[in-house]
Amino acid sequence: MLTATSLWLAFVIRFLGSETAQLPNLDTIIGFIIIKLGMFWFWGQLRGVIYYFRFIEARDMLLALASATLTIFVIDVDLPPNLKIEALNVPRSVLLVDFNLSVLLFVGFRVMLRTIREKIKEPLVKINEPVKRIAIYGAGKAGEQLIVDLTTRRGHGLLPVCLLDD
Repeated sequence: MLTATSLWLAFVIRFLGSETAQLPNLDTIIGFIIIKLGMFWFWGQLRGVIYYFRFIEARDMLLALASATLTIFVIDVDLPPNLKIEALNVPRSVLLVDFNLSVLLFVGFRVMLRTIREKIKEPLVKINEPVKRIAIYGAGKAGEQLIVDLTTRRGHGLLPVCLLDD
């Protein structure tokens, strides 16, 4: 859905106000979807939890979309005429606009899912609710992540005030 929306908007933006307005045909949309899904699979974006989204996932998503765009470009430009796939023959400006819109739509969608999930999971915190002050043993990555989780999600009733380590 996001790929089709991105490609359709890319055509609309490219040919806006033009006398030779074009829209993508179904073969072009299906070709783009297949290539982008293949690159998402290759870069590991189709496994795991969809609402778990960090900078690393955003980077891999960007690499997957860039790989898909490069693949479509190579198919259109470098293949001999008898091997070219007509459905993937789109103007280069559409390809670049599609890449930018895809990054915005896909990353924005994943960020939106994570934001909604965290807002739904986050319990309502009462202002006068007692908070238990705790010390955390271990200053490694796990201790750092625990502090981040406890301070960003305040519904636990725990407040880290001290970090202990050898």
